Amino acid sequence: MKTLKAPTSTQKLLNWVRGKSPYLNLKVEGDPDSAVLLKLPTDRGIDYIFMQYMEGDLLLGHNGFFYCCGIYVREQDRLCCCNHLSELVKDLPEESAKSKGMLLKEFNQTVNDRVAAIVTTDREKYGAKKITTLDLLKELTRYGDREVKRDAATLLFAGKKPEDIHYIGTFERFAWGDKLVGYLLDREGYINATVENFIANGRELILFGFLKADVLRTKYASLLANKDDPIHTIKAVSDAVSHSGARHYVDVTVRKSGAELTFIEESGKLMGYHESYDTKALPPQDRERFAKLFGANANYTAQDIVRITRGTKTIYEAPKGGE
Repeated sequence: MKTLKAPTSTQKLLNWVRGKSPYLNLKVEGDPDSAVLLKLPTDRGIDYIFMQYMEGDLLLGHNGFFYCCGIYVREQDRLCCCNHLSELVKDLPEESAKSKGMLLKEFNQTVNDRVAAIVTTDREKYGAKKITTLDLLKELTRYGDREVKRDAATLLFAGKKPEDIHYIGTFERFAWGDKLVGYLLDREGYINATVENFIANGRELILFGFLKADVLRTKYASLLANKDDPIHTIKAVSDAVSHSGARHYVDVTVRKSGAELTFIEESGKLMGYHESYDTKALPPQDRERFAKLFGANANYTAQDIVRITRGTKTIYEAPKGGE
């Protein structure tokens, strides 16, 4: 069994997987533990790479198990899905280190983007006349009840306009199964075939995407019109901290039930859309003071914030006339 010192290089890993030896031992210098890699060729143009950790000098035993830690695409001479090897291979390319889950997320997004570019606003041509699937009807109701506000908030924070919203992608694959092999061997061909099949056979899902966009557009327009909605305060806080240049910490003063407290907060926690901010990451002394004043496990909201300062500079102050 060939042994390499770990962390090794991508080139040495490739040299092994291209060769004839089915096993490779990766030994960390000064560490009694090591890892054994097993190459399993297939007749589909890929080799699976399996790994088992070994403790000390123990040989492979009946209590050990191998798990898939990478895929080698022979024709493309490319390593994929090797996220489990990132600590053992020092210069593993980012593309090779992406997990199967990350590749699935990117695939879903790419398919949805291409479908959206094709269907544009033409629901009559690409969508069904109506939704007959009960699960989709329930999902549309659930979206309007539970998720649409967060999506509308995302658009507001991104500075989008209601009229830009026409279609929301509804294609989603939850797991690869054996389909991952086809995607790795021919990504563009596989994406194009998936898009064509979805447009041809997913008319109810396409209509569902248009209807979700209708719900989102209506919600977003109502948020913009309602200046009393808390989201505008959340955005004001987020923008103030983002534009202040504060990279680490700021001083936050909150007022709740007539009591006021100033404490140190991570600036990053105040950026983006948050209906409330927890206090778990506060310095211990500030966390204790907060709990004593406002109650154990209490949080605070953007509406509770009186001011935010960075050193001697005030970067946010609540409008006068309200807490």
